Amino acid sequence: MQHSFKVLILEYKFNKDIVLFLVLKIRKTNRRRQSLTQSHCTELSIARMLLCVVFVFGICYLPTLYVSFLFANVNSDFAFTYNVLLLAFLTTSVNSAVNFIIYCLMSQKFRETLVGLRRNPTRSNGSVVRSLSRSAY
Repeated sequence: MQHSFKVLILEYKFNKDIVLFLVLKIRKTNRRRQSLTQSHCTELSIARMLLCVVFVFGICYLPTLYVSFLFANVNSDFAFTYNVLLLAFLTTSVNSAVNFIIYCLMSQKFRETLVGLRRNPTRSNGSVVRSLSRSAY
């Protein structure tokens, strides 16, 4: 009984120390985040968006990689290979659609430009294209 009580106290102290450490780290990170300039925040959002796009790309192109390994093995089942090939084509198309959604969700400048194009799609002076090339997402 005495031993299990000591173990419980040690576990409580350990958990309390971990929670305290995490709270202090979060506070320090929040203070640092508040001191970031607008350009730093923009760079962080671009990095997050790029990381998301790369992650989705990796997931969507896994079936294509798998198909290339299947075609390297000439003894593979044709029906199975065909179905995986269809899945690979589907996921590569899904990647393009998901990229558009990621840009819409994570980039205010992309949304503004999209709304601008929707309002006036017949702009011939190219101002929308110039605004896209000048700005960071």
